[in-house]
Amino acid sequence: MNLTLRNRIAAFNSLATAILILILFVAIYFVVNNTVYEKMDNELREESYEFISEYKIVDGKFIFSHPFSWAAGGHGNVEVSPIFVQVMSPGGSIIQKTSNLLQDSLIFQNIPKVEISFSSILNGKPIRQYQAPMTDMDKKFVGTILIAVPLKEATMVLNKLLVVLVVAYPIFLIALFTISRSIAGKTIEPIHEVIATAEKITKENLSERIPLPKHKDEIYLLSKNINELLSRLEEALLREKQFTADASHELRTPLSVIQGTLEVLIRKPRTQEQYTAKISDVMKETKRMSDLIDQLLFLARHDNSSMKIFMQPINVENLFEDLKNRYAEILQSKNLVFQKSIQENLIVKAQPSMLLIIIENLLSNAIKYSNSGGTITFLVKMMDRKIAIQLKDTGVGIKEEQIKNIFNRFFRTEESRNGFSSGMGLGLSIVKKLAELQNISLSVESVSNEGTSFTLLFPEG
Repeated sequence: MNLTLRNRIAAFNSLATAILILILFVAIYFVVNNTVYEKMDNELREESYEFISEYKIVDGKFIFSHPFSWAAGGHGNVEVSPIFVQVMSPGGSIIQKTSNLLQDSLIFQNIPKVEISFSSILNGKPIRQYQAPMTDMDKKFVGTILIAVPLKEATMVLNKLLVVLVVAYPIFLIALFTISRSIAGKTIEPIHEVIATAEKITKENLSERIPLPKHKDEIYLLSKNINELLSRLEEALLREKQFTADASHELRTPLSVIQGTLEVLIRKPRTQEQYTAKISDVMKETKRMSDLIDQLLFLARHDNSSMKIFMQPINVENLFEDLKNRYAEILQSKNLVFQKSIQENLIVKAQPSMLLIIIENLLSNAIKYSNSGGTITFLVKMMDRKIAIQLKDTGVGIKEEQIKNIFNRFFRTEESRNGFSSGMGLGLSIVKKLAELQNISLSVESVSNEGTSFTLLFPEG
C-alpha cells in the first residue's frame, strides 16, 4: 500500500509520540505502584513500632500493651481484618499470632535482625508484610514480629489505573493521528503548489516560476532553489539556442560563398587565372569553416569544469620573449611596439598550453584592434597579494555597453564587423573558459578610441 506524504508524516509523528506516551504511562503506573506500596510499608512500620515499643515476656509469652485481640476466636474462616500480627522466636518458630490468622500463618523470611517488606499470599489473597527484629532492654535479640495488611484495596486501585491507561492509550493514538494528519496536510500544502507548478513547466515555458511561500522555512528554500535551477536551465537553453543559431549563421556564410563561387565557375569556361582566383577564394572560405569547426570542438572539449588541470610554474619573462619572437613579423607589418613591464622574481602557476592559448588570443585581439604605430604592453605585477598579468593596447577600445557581451560566443563588436577583424567571435569565449578551468580571474577595462586592458589574476599558491 502506497501511503501519501501526508499520511507518512502523520504516521511517523504518531509513532514517535506514541512511544513517548507509552513510556509516560508506564512511568506513571510504576510511580503510583511504588507510592502505594511505600505508603503501606510506612504504615506497617509505624504499626510495628507501636507493638514493640512496650512489651514484656511472661512465661515465654509476649504481652503487648497495644490494644489488640490475641485470643484465638471461634472463627470458621480466616477473616481479612485490617491487620495481622505474628511473633516468631529467635529460632524461627511461631510464639504468638492474632486470632484472625486461625490455622494459617504469615510467611517468615529467615533473615534475622533485618527489617524487610514484601508481598505474599494468605489464604489465596494478596497481602503486604513487614518483618522486623525485636530486642529487650539489653538490646538482646528476642524474636521477630511480622505485621501484614490485605492488598485488596491497593490492588483494586492499581488495576483500575491500569485499565484507565490501557483504554486511554488507543484513544490518545487515534486523536494524535487525526491531529497530526491535519497539521501535516496544512504543512505540505505548499508542496502541492510546487508539484502543480512543476507539472506545468515544459521546455516551451521555462519562464514559469514556483510561487514562494510566505514563511521562509525549508519549503521556501526548496521553492527558491528550484526557481534558481529553472533560471539556470532557461539561461542555458537560451544560450544553446543562440549558439546553434550563431553557429549555423557562421557556417552558412562560407558555404554560401563556396556555393556561389562554384556556380560561377561552371556557367562557362574560364581562363586559368580565373580558375586559380576562384579556387583560392573557395580555399579561404574552407579554411575559415575549418577554423570555426576547430574552435567549436575546442570549446566543447574543454566545456567541463571537472576536468583535471595540472598546474606548473611558468617563467613570465620567457613567455614574453616567446610571444615577441613568434609575432614579430605581424607586429612589424602593423608598425606596433610590443613592450614589457615585468616585476622581478614572479612565477605564475598555470597549465602551460592553456595559458599560452589565453595570452595568444588576447595578443591577437590587441594586434587586430590596434592602429598602426600603437603600443601593446605586457605587464606582470602583484595585485591584491596575487600575481596579475595585464595586456594593454592603444587600439580602438570597446564601447561600455558592449563590454558585458564580449565573452559570449560569436559576439563581435561593431569595429570588428566594420573591417578591423575577420574573426568569428570565439576567441574571447575560449579565453574565458580556459581561465575558469584554472581558477584565474579575468577582467577587462576599455575606453573607446583609447585602448583596452585585459587582466589575468592568478590564485594564491
